[in-house]
Amino acid sequence: MTTAFIITAIIALGALGAALWFYKDRQAIARDRDQLEQANESHLAKLDAQQSELAELKTQLTVATEKQAAIREQFEAAQQQARETFESLANKTLRQTVDDFHKQAEKLFKAEQEKSTTALDSMIKPVRETLTEYQKKLLEAEQLRAKAYGSLSEQAKHIADSHKDLRDETAKLVRALRRPEVRGRWGELQMKRLFELAGMTEHVDFEEQTTVEGEDGSTLRPDFTIRLPNDRVIVIDVKTPIDAYLDATDAVDESQREHHLERHARQVRQKADQLASKAYWDKCDGSPEFVVMFMPGESMLYAAVQRDADLIERAMQKQVIIATPTVVMALLKTVAMGWREKSLEENAKQIAALGRELHERLATVLEHVDKLGARLGSAVKQYNQLVGSVDARLVPTATKFKELKADSPKALPESLEPIVQVPREIQSAPVREVETDA
Repeated sequence: MTTAFIITAIIALGALGAALWFYKDRQAIARDRDQLEQANESHLAKLDAQQSELAELKTQLTVATEKQAAIREQFEAAQQQARETFESLANKTLRQTVDDFHKQAEKLFKAEQEKSTTALDSMIKPVRETLTEYQKKLLEAEQLRAKAYGSLSEQAKHIADSHKDLRDETAKLVRALRRPEVRGRWGELQMKRLFELAGMTEHVDFEEQTTVEGEDGSTLRPDFTIRLPNDRVIVIDVKTPIDAYLDATDAVDESQREHHLERHARQVRQKADQLASKAYWDKCDGSPEFVVMFMPGESMLYAAVQRDADLIERAMQKQVIIATPTVVMALLKTVAMGWREKSLEENAKQIAALGRELHERLATVLEHVDKLGARLGSAVKQYNQLVGSVDARLVPTATKFKELKADSPKALPESLEPIVQVPREIQSAPVREVETDA
């Protein structure tokens, strides 16, 4: 019974607690509901106020839109009226302006037409005169042209004749160059021309056809021997292997032309070998160990080198330098420069000798001047001593003769002035020292 009572009591207490909690919760819910209702009423009041304000704004917008439409209609009407008024005024003003312009233009046009007619006449007159003169000059020029054309035709004929003569002379020259003595002389003339261009003189700067003795007692004659400073010489021999080269220029077939050019290269090589065998450097005193082989045509050597690329190098190995006019001119200019430097050296030596001689003579003169100065100083000293003796001894005695009335009509000088200036000493000891060092 006690247990049941306890359980019943516990249940009753639980129910009572639940009832109390539910009661409190209902009160809280009631309070929250009241607060929500108050907030809702406040929001509804605000919403009503905003709706009223929105309705008022819509009304104001409608009124403003109607006013704007009315203002736009008034503006468009005013704009249309202004446009019509402006067009009316513009048309009226334009018509009046055009009429005035036409009247003024007619007046100006008439005046300008009169002026233009007068001015045009004055302008056309010199033009007419110029055209007349131009036609006259044109006629004269046409006559001169016809005359000049005739002269030009004559000159063209003369040029054609000259060209034919030149071609004939060239053919004659080619035929002449095929003769050994002619082409040899031609090469020597080309070499002499180079000497002239270099400013060198025969028998002074070079010799032609000098004679040297060969190893077997034979006589050798190099074409030219150039003199160098310090008794040195350079031997130049002229070679003109031109037969095959001329045959190549006359050939019409390419194979024949190549054949003749190959033959030309062989001829040049043979000339270099023959010149090397003469060994001029061993027979001419002062010659360097080479000889110059002069070919008077650049194209001649170029054609040979094209067919024999080792031609120049092989010749140099044999102490033969193959040279064309360009190379020889550079050589001659170098030799001329060497002679100029040699001349400057000789002049410098002569100037040095003259300087030493002048220095020696100057030293001798200065010695004489020094001795003369010393003697002048001694003479001045002796003169001053004499003057002092005269003043101290002779003049007082002579004065007594005057007091005794035994003097002559000629008056004695009151006193004799001594010489106070002495000869200046020569301040040139360095000159004598240099002379002594020399």
